[in-house]
Amino acid sequence: MSSKVFSDMEPREDWDKYFSKNTGLIVDLGCGYGADSYFLAQKGYKVIAVDEENNLKFQHSNLTFVQQGIEKLIDNKFDGVIANFSLHFLDPEIRLAVIKHYLENLKPGGTFYMLTLSVEKMITPAFLKLFPQEPSIEYYTEEDNHPPFGKHTHQIAKIVYQNN
Repeated sequence: MSSKVFSDMEPREDWDKYFSKNTGLIVDLGCGYGADSYFLAQKGYKVIAVDEENNLKFQHSNLTFVQQGIEKLIDNKFDGVIANFSLHFLDPEIRLAVIKHYLENLKPGGTFYMLTLSVEKMITPAFLKLFPQEPSIEYYTEEDNHPPFGKHTHQIAKIVYQNN
């Protein structure tokens, strides 16, 4: 059995649309195995991959792994912020503070890209107020199959904000 949603082995199919500069600094919050970080590092981005656990399976000279919780903020200016299936694990107040920090440190032209399973928990008025302009939000469902749940469906939200 495998989990398509949680499979961190393939980059997101739409990333060339959002990350086409191939230069700059990106932070990957909750990087897991590091496949997303690796994909962007290969394209030429400098990537800071952050995760509480060291499960990194990919290495690249442009990739720096930081083992810490994603609630511990990294001070820098970023061309991109990625948070795929990670922020919904944080308490709501901490989650909002983390998102606010990274939006405030997103360079002009930068992209904030987030995927989340906990749609009703994440897309709140307080969340939406964090963005200087309305982000793009797409909802979709995806079949999944993994223990202990077996075959089931996830509702997913993709939130993208471009700091233009």
